[in-house]
Amino acid sequence: LYALFYFNETIRLNKGIGIALAVISIGLVTIKDPVSLLKKERSLDARLMLLPVLTFVSSGIIDSLFLTGQKMHWVVGTDIVFISSLFFTAGVLGVMSWISYPKYRRRPERRTIMAGVLLGIPNFLSVYFLLKILDLGWDGSIIFPIFNVGVLLASAIMGWLIMREEMPVKRALGVIMAAISIYLISTSI
Repeated sequence: LYALFYFNETIRLNKGIGIALAVISIGLVTIKDPVSLLKKERSLDARLMLLPVLTFVSSGIIDSLFLTGQKMHWVVGTDIVFISSLFFTAGVLGVMSWISYPKYRRRPERRTIMAGVLLGIPNFLSVYFLLKILDLGWDGSIIFPIFNVGVLLASAIMGWLIMREEMPVKRALGVIMAAISIYLISTSI
């Protein structure tokens, strides 16, 4: 929405429907029934229920900042120093928050650190290529929904195939809607 309204990017019917389906699919795939969740987890801190909302909002802010930086020529997709600074800052903030909350602090296991590094490398590369494709002139209103919903779609499918996570009808419908939204948005390129 930010790319559409602030940078006056064009919206066609298929892009509009695709973006709407993307938002709905995010809800269907990620949000579990909050009432049943609270019944199962009496000890669940109510603040943790805000994490999905905060993730959604902060992801939108980050995407908007990337787009603004690229449009204003503050950031170039091939600027490794900028991307490295982002990841370094995120790491420092992560360690600081880990130290700040002793209630949730556990000593990290070796495999957790290795998994973090293994996930960090593709994450770093995804930011690099995301900024690079914006440099090529692609609309943010196309790239960010495809990128974010693609990650959601891949995560849901891999969780189902590899981790044997449940795929209830609601989540399956969200996965199908995510795939359709990516197709619709990509046809407006």
